Amino acid sequence: MARWLARRVVRPGMAPGRPLAGRRRRVEFAARLLPLPRGIRCVPAGAENPGGEWLLPAGLDPGDARGAVLYIHGGAFMLGSPASHRGVAARLARLTGLPVLAAHYRLAPEHPYPAGFDDLRAAWRRITLEGARPVGLAGDSAGGWLALAVALHAAGAGLPRPAGMALFSPLVDLAGAAAIPPAVVDLLLPAGLVAEGIDAFRGDIPASDPRFDLLATPLAGLPPLLVAYDDGEMLAGQARRLVQRAVEAGVQVRVEERRGLWHAWPLFAGLLPAADATLRNAAAMLAPAGTLRGDM
Repeated sequence: MARWLARRVVRPGMAPGRPLAGRRRRVEFAARLLPLPRGIRCVPAGAENPGGEWLLPAGLDPGDARGAVLYIHGGAFMLGSPASHRGVAARLARLTGLPVLAAHYRLAPEHPYPAGFDDLRAAWRRITLEGARPVGLAGDSAGGWLALAVALHAAGAGLPRPAGMALFSPLVDLAGAAAIPPAVVDLLLPAGLVAEGIDAFRGDIPASDPRFDLLATPLAGLPPLLVAYDDGEMLAGQARRLVQRAVEAGVQVRVEERRGLWHAWPLFAGLLPAADATLRNAAAMLAPAGTLRGDM
């Protein structure tokens, strides 16, 4: 079911050349086919991230002092929403035992860089309660780029740093990703989508601008980090470069390199046992040990 959904529903719906509004609707439709875990409430975020969603385990509120998790959705900077990634955020809430904010940010091409990044920087400052509680940080694909950018910004600006991070098939270098040959086949990502999204996101700024290569920034201040990717997917090279640079910088890194899956497979948790296993490992990286739960 998960493979069919990725290949036959999600991938065709994201293909370049179709109207963007229709592609966005297709992503939202596909997300509704993913099962949600029981016992998790979904409530709108407030001033901390207008348009975002809180996924809350029973009895918790967004301000829980034990901690929280910020999840940043992917979608080539142009697609996706908190609702499209509600499934993965809800499962992380259940596994960590913490409130998870599925973040809203402005999408390209209507809002090129730095609009979405600015939204997420503001959300990070607000949900960390100015350092009063630990907050984990996670994201997939383009959301992985944004999550890593937020973490590096926090380290450089003296803001609270993430308690832990989990990145699923992350994009890390826009110029490098834009140069991936169209012939590279990915079960989930259609040819041309990554390059199209990068062009939309960067606007009039060259992809070679150093702000877009996150590996040009020192990584030594990053927290413990999980990086998950499939060895044959389109962004595997990006993930490997991140792992190498993080290890060289002395960051504690857990690597999940899978074979025979596809880009951002953890989003298919509830339908795919490998996704369930990866989310359990991600939860252990994101949450204090005292809050973790083992069930999905």
